Amino acid sequence: MELDLNSAKKRLYDKYCRKYEERTKDYVTNYLQTEVDKFLQNLQGKLILDIGAGPGRDGKIFNGKGFRTICLDMSRGMLDLCREKDLEVVLANFEHLCFKQNSFDGIWAYTSLTTAPKASFCKILPEIRQLLKPEGIFYVAMIEGEGEGWKPADSKYDMPRYHAGYLPNEIRSILRTNFSIIHGSVIATERNTYLNFMCAPS
Repeated sequence: MELDLNSAKKRLYDKYCRKYEERTKDYVTNYLQTEVDKFLQNLQGKLILDIGAGPGRDGKIFNGKGFRTICLDMSRGMLDLCREKDLEVVLANFEHLCFKQNSFDGIWAYTSLTTAPKASFCKILPEIRQLLKPEGIFYVAMIEGEGEGWKPADSKYDMPRYHAGYLPNEIRSILRTNFSIIHGSVIATERNTYLNFMCAPS
């Protein structure tokens, strides 16, 4: 299933990268600015890994505030958009993070991990913890919901996509296997409710 899932994600985001960029370009301004500021204010250093960076929206903001962001994504189309913003990029699957331990001051994963099966998400978290410096910060957001599986094609995307939803207590319990939660918030938009957590290695 991994190969089929990864291939489907690549096709989807390569095809819709510019439409996704346009649709989400104002998200931080409209919904997330306070959370971005809180994340950056809690970092002890300047190096950030953006997991599932997409078109580089958040990395551009981080770099504009004096940080250095490594944008990781499996979509070449998304990384081309990151390059247009002069961002450093790594083409990789976030289920196989190839960095040295204790590399990053902050790791940012805003909704990207909702595209991973729940079993994979639980395996990714220990890798993320190892990549963080001891005083590092992990910020993750997931979509509130129940279950996981393929969402059918619709008016927005003409191909199916994989999605995992989490209940608040469920995601908190999973995160606490590897992290201490130091901040949580909920953001409700017209389309989804997002569960946001800022964590420290435990």
